[in-house]
Amino acid sequence: MSTVTLSHEQLAQIRARASLEDAIHEAAEAFAVGGHHSITLDDLASATQTERSTIWLRLKAFYGAEAGERSTERSKVSTIQILREKTGNYLGNLPVALECWPKAAPSEADWRHSHRLPLEIDRETAQLLGILFSKGVLYKSSKDMRYSNVLFVLGRKDDTAFFETRLAPLLEQAFGMRARVEYQEVTASPSFPLKGPSYIRPRITVDSAVACTWLAYDLGFAEQGRLSVVVPGLTWDDKIARKGFIEGVIAASLSIRRSGNSSFQFSEPRSGAVLASILGRCGIPYTESRRPGQQQNLYLGRPTTRRILGEYALLNPRHQPFARPQSL
Repeated sequence: MSTVTLSHEQLAQIRARASLEDAIHEAAEAFAVGGHHSITLDDLASATQTERSTIWLRLKAFYGAEAGERSTERSKVSTIQILREKTGNYLGNLPVALECWPKAAPSEADWRHSHRLPLEIDRETAQLLGILFSKGVLYKSSKDMRYSNVLFVLGRKDDTAFFETRLAPLLEQAFGMRARVEYQEVTASPSFPLKGPSYIRPRITVDSAVACTWLAYDLGFAEQGRLSVVVPGLTWDDKIARKGFIEGVIAASLSIRRSGNSSFQFSEPRSGAVLASILGRCGIPYTESRRPGQQQNLYLGRPTTRRILGEYALLNPRHQPFARPQSL
């Protein structure tokens, strides 16, 4: 952000303030009115023609006590964040969300960019969790990070429409951030042979510590290299959430054959075990197969496949042709 977004008249009015406190607040309010909400110390310093360190000290004097009271071991609230909230620069919901999800750990970037968390596990949130359970991977961007702060979601080569039309909007709605679909070329290598030619698959990167720590610590999704079982923290007596979660898993992981049979595939045995338990609780019969060094498969027969295609919303466009009665 730059103060070029403020007019010369606005800057002159801000700099004419006798009190630096008034100048800081007027600058912050001017940015908010202009629709520029991710204000930083540098923005305020430039707008008021004041040293950055002086701005920091003044904000500490104004809001240091409140910032200390609101901060926890996992969630550090800065003084400029309090200024954002008081001047209309903050559009997120983290102060409320962290009361619901106390283990989430937002970064300064999460606060600055007004990232959000769901306040409840409704059907759409559960759909997203089912997709992330199937295709999401949590990472730390560096070894020095205490918590995961990057989420990768990798699709199949025929998942482009699904990522663009369904997954990206679900991510944006849940986390209050733009989810941009990227396209990754997959080519053969000695360690990764391909049966056919190279192909393009979609990928979405979510750069948000609060989203990642919510998944890892409030909901129990496994981080890279951690040996905990991947068990989303859903209340399985909640039929709406349970149904939404299965719809997400179907969208991300279900392969349907021409014969009408279908299967879920997981490279991680514990993920397959979790899904098997969920299917059992929902009364969905399956058979299981796993060979050493191969993916774990949960097979559904033709009648069961027809049943779930009729009972569950189909989020992935590649599944929709099979929902027609003549297709199976």
